[in-house]
Amino acid sequence: MLSSNSKQVEDTLTAGIPIVKMDFQSFKDLQRTIEITANIIGTNDAKNQAQEFSAYLDKNLDMA
Repeated sequence: MLSSNSKQVEDTLTAGIPIVKMDFQSFKDLQRTIEITANIIGTNDAKNQAQEFSAYLDKNLDMA
């Protein structure tokens, strides 16, 4: 499970459910969050999609 809400993370951990707290405040943080999510999912498809989105985001940020 993924969450950015500290209370939800605490409650979920207390219930014995694995959870990852993720939050982002910048595009670099967003890219890192997507990379971590892909690694948690663990499939090559998820990792490839994360890399493609990261490249897409970089390209579009460079145009801005």
